[in-house]
Amino acid sequence: MASLQKMIEKIKKDKIDIIFGEKNYSDEYVTIIKNETGIEVRKLEHLTTGAYRADSFEKFIKVDLDEVVNAIKYVKSKNKNKK
Repeated sequence: MASLQKMIEKIKKDKIDIIFGEKNYSDEYVTIIKNETGIEVRKLEHLTTGAYRADSFEKFIKVDLDEVVNAIKYVKSKNKNKK
């Protein structure tokens, strides 16, 4: 838990707005971090699923990239409204 506390302190100190986790893994630590810092949390896929097709990887990367872009836009608008 000491490393988790260090991460929380760093997020607060460096004013980090977003973290990305993986959809298929436990939310335990991410939830603690979110509750302690108020940080925006988004989840990304790290593996393709279903039958493999030549364009599978590109489609999953696009979904993740869209999620990153949407998260950045959301945090930007949220921070703009705070001012």
